[in-house]
Amino acid sequence: MSYFNKEEDIILRKEDIKTPIWFKEDADPKYICYCNKVTESQITDAIMNEDAKNMKDIIRITGAMLNGECETKNPLGKCCGPVIQEIIKKTLKNKSKIDNGYIDKK
Repeated sequence: MSYFNKEEDIILRKEDIKTPIWFKEDADPKYICYCNKVTESQITDAIMNEDAKNMKDIIRITGAMLNGECETKNPLGKCCGPVIQEIIKKTLKNKSKIDNGYIDKK
């Protein structure tokens, strides 16, 4: 089950959902910005291959966060900015380890 509403006896199953819900375990693609259909892999690619270093770079390269319809399009009902910021932080840390030879690039 993905969503339910007890008051109106509504149940939406995984197969009823047209857009993958990113925080679900097997979402593919893993959308982070639902307003502009930007995936986690597009964000990490912008950092790893297009030298993005901050939120401004991610917005410019991917188009994330441009429509501001988060309350209606994001299943969490809020802005994707904090999630994007966390991905930036994690990916920059991994990129630094790769650049310094601590881990192999996968």
